[in-house]
Amino acid sequence: LGIPIAIIGSISLCAQRAIIVKSPVVLEQIAGCRTAIFDKTGTLTEGKPAVTDMVVFPAGKSMGLDEAKLLQMTATAERDSEHPLAGAIVAGAKERHLENLPSRGFQAIAGGGVQAVVEERTMFIGTPKLLAAHTIVLQPEEQEQLAQLQAQGKTVMAVALDGKAVGLIAVADRVRATSKQAIAELQAMGIQVAMLTGDNK
Repeated sequence: LGIPIAIIGSISLCAQRAIIVKSPVVLEQIAGCRTAIFDKTGTLTEGKPAVTDMVVFPAGKSMGLDEAKLLQMTATAERDSEHPLAGAIVAGAKERHLENLPSRGFQAIAGGGVQAVVEERTMFIGTPKLLAAHTIVLQPEEQEQLAQLQAQGKTVMAVALDGKAVGLIAVADRVRATSKQAIAELQAMGIQVAMLTGDNK
């Protein structure tokens, strides 16, 4: 009788701390655990990414783009996307009181980004690989700007307009205030800690 009560009590305590225990066997096995692997977004971070940087390339400036117009067009293209980073861009545009522009033809590209037509101009937003797949290449200095933002731990999306790379938008998620302490306590217990993330750094 004591063991079932202990298991039920443990599962209840875990639930109060937002920890889901799928099987009681886990509670017995966890004592021998020596590695903890965390998801990043929403676990170690707050799960609320926000726009941090906008870079307009020379090609973008020649098309009349500034940071506000770059963000406005990108947010318009991303408004039908379900990706959290797209939500951050849309929220960033709203915070700056930038209204949606006429658009059509939204298409999510798995693992790459999105495609849409905004103000009758074709846009691609996503990874440099997505742009390269459509023969759109970043210049060396533009690649360096991308690398600098990625080195800061930010997720960077390249933006192309009418077949030319026109800018970058960087998004970052704040680390939870309790993450550092939690990881330090696990390491002090001799548990190796790892993180799963699609970020570059």
